[in-house]
Formats: sequence, structure tokens, C-alpha cells
Amino acid sequence: MKFLFAIPLLIGFVSYSGIEWNYLNQEEEKNKVVLELFTSEGCSSCPPADELLSQYSEQTKAGKNNIIALSFHVHYWDRLGWSDPYSDQKYSDRQRAYGKKLNIRKVFTPQMIVNGNYSFVGSDKEEADKAIAKAKSEPMSTTVSISEIMIEDNYCQFKYRLSESSKKTTLNFALTENGLSQKVLRGENKNKLLKHDNVVRAFKTVESPKKSAEVFLRLPNDGDLSKMRIVVYVQQTEDLKIIGAASKKVK
Repeated sequence: MKFLFAIPLLIGFVSYSGIEWNYLNQEEEKNKVVLELFTSEGCSSCPPADELLSQYSEQTKAGKNNIIALSFHVHYWDRLGWSDPYSDQKYSDRQRAYGKKLNIRKVFTPQMIVNGNYSFVGSDKEEADKAIAKAKSEPMSTTVSISEIMIEDNYCQFKYRLSESSKKTTLNFALTENGLSQKVLRGENKNKLLKHDNVVRAFKTVESPKKSAEVFLRLPNDGDLSKMRIVVYVQQTEDLKIIGAASKKVK
């Protein structure tokens, strides 16, 4: 009789643990914060901002926060002496789109944007900490998941799923890479060895996304898959506020 009586207690314990785990997991999803840094190897003010972004990523690895970091290398510095190998005009265009929404008269580097709503000089840790704390107090409303990652024919293929979808949102997909370094030969950072993490190597957006779909992102020819992550995040089209995000290692 004692054995039979213990079974429902054990089942009850497992069930409760499952509920508690799901609750904690949901809370973790809501408290994610997305940092977007607009930077350039041609800008002498940018290396401290690159380092700060890397520090936040290291804190996340250590379980001290729940930050998803992306480093967009803009192209407009390329004409001033050094062509940044990670730069792309579409990243500059993305920064300018933020400028219009956030009423910023002129783009600048380094610029950090938190959850699509808070902008400041990217190397300012005090402002970054304030913005991150503010973002955490405004939980995300959409859960994002990434699954079935495959590498084939120079493409990273995967599936995403959203807890909800809306025609008033934009879905962003990025491949980021850590552990990059570059010896700069000209420009403001001449003769410096610059190190980068979270560098966006591929990026695309979809307006009015489906609740779930398959995505293909082209891999960079010089990319290291072991150091790459997939990032998927949802933004409200009207104000660019980020309302859901997920990140997962490629392999």
C-alpha cells in the first residue's frame, strides 16, 4: 500500500516541476534584450563600443543576463581610407531607418540601439545599462523559436515559429559570427588589430511574416560555422519596437 500511495505523489511532483520550468522559461523569453550596434573599422571611436558589446555577450554566456547582440558594420566610413570587410550599405540603410523613427537628425558611429527604441553612443556603458534595465521592464509579447538547422549548398537553412503573428510587424533574420579580427592598414585605426564579436554576416527582413516558415540565409565564404549564430527577432512596423527574439548556434 505504501508503494501505491507514493506513485501519485511522485507524479504530482513531476507535474509541478514541469509547470515551474515552463513558467521560468516563459519569463526568460519575455526578458530578452536585443542590442544593435552600428560600427565601423574606419572609426577610431568604435573599438570601445565593440568591446562593450562583447562584454554583454560574455555576461549572457555566463548566465548573468539575457542579451542578444548584433554588430552591424556600416559602409559610409569605407570612403575615408579603409574599406571595412564586414560593411554593407543595407546596414547603413537600417541605421538611417532607425534615425527617422527615433527623430535622430544625423547618423553616427558608434551607435547602440536597445530593443529598437533606445539610442545612445555605443561605448557609453552607463547609458547602455540604463536602457537594458528599461527594456527588461517592458517584457516581450511574442515568443520566437528556431529549429531544424541545416547547412547545404552555401546556405544556412532553418525553420522559425512565432507564438503570434501580425501584418503590422517585420521579422528580421541574421547570421552573426564571433571571434573575428582584422589588422587595419589605413584610416583612423591604422596599424591596430581590431577584434569583433556578434558581427552580422547575413541579414534579411520579411514584412507581415507568417507564423512559421522555412528560411535560407547565404553563408559568407570565409565564415566559421562553429562561431556563428542565427538570430530571429520581431519588430513592430510603426515604431520599430522589438517584441520577440531568439538566438541559436548554427552548429
